[in-house]
Amino acid sequence: MKALSQQKIKENNLKLIYMTVADNPLVSRAQLAKKTHLTKTTVSSLVDQLITSGFITESEFSGDTDRPGRKPLSALKLDGGRNSVLAVVWEKNRIIFNLTAVDSTVIFRDEVPVSDYSAVAEIINERYKDVITPAVSELNTSILGVAVVFPGVVNGENGSLHSTILNVIEDGELPGMIKGVFGGLPIAFFNDTACLGYAETKLTDLDKNNFAYINLNEGVGAVLFANGKMQHGAGAQSCQFGHMSLDRNGPECSCGNRGCVDILVGEIGLSRRGEALGFARGEGPGSFADLKRLAGAAAGGTASELEDAIAGDLA
Repeated sequence: MKALSQQKIKENNLKLIYMTVADNPLVSRAQLAKKTHLTKTTVSSLVDQLITSGFITESEFSGDTDRPGRKPLSALKLDGGRNSVLAVVWEKNRIIFNLTAVDSTVIFRDEVPVSDYSAVAEIINERYKDVITPAVSELNTSILGVAVVFPGVVNGENGSLHSTILNVIEDGELPGMIKGVFGGLPIAFFNDTACLGYAETKLTDLDKNNFAYINLNEGVGAVLFANGKMQHGAGAQSCQFGHMSLDRNGPECSCGNRGCVDILVGEIGLSRRGEALGFARGEGPGSFADLKRLAGAAAGGTASELEDAIAGDLA
């Protein structure tokens, strides 16, 4: 039990060092000790292990170019080459494969069109063997794990998918089918909006800790952050209002309800709403990009009226 506890402590400390370097590029070993409240000896040992394993790299950096002759500090940052994560991103008509290094650099990208998601396990398996595996070998990187990103609510415990725009079975069979493709690699399932919201906190200068990230796409997704933390995990099971009814007499939604936010505000309702306002069948916007183009070409026209109606419903 004691040995197990010591191993767990070491794993937690390794993670702490890694995440601190990720959030503080070019940090020194001495600075790491202050930030993590670990001893310099412990920090040095953990840093050496992470360097050997290919997670971080070290170089010399003075930290102060205005003071000549100052002894260079060790500068630590994430290693962008030897370890990576495979992100498998599901979209309406395609699957994107991003091989992402631990420093968040995308080192390989591939995509395959998908019209029928009932055969998705076979599609992913074929692409993984024929395209991704050769790329991994050529890039001389190691895949640490797989992140599968869905446009739908994901159960974090069993990976089952719910409330999705994809024509795929919403039950517990899907995770097992996908896990079998990757031969025992660690795999996690995430919601696309949750990933986008998390990226805002890490890759932008966002200075707010309490906010809702709303993703307007085919449907409407959202994720809530409080005190800088995502609520209820990356499955996006909180702050989901896509199937709240705004109009009980509105058009029927795929969920069986009427007048849902998804169908009134999302892209799936654009054509119908455009026709109701005067667009001829097939001439109205089919996407938000179309709506922007049409509204810009004829300011104050039907497209602008549609923009105002959608904005009002969202508000």
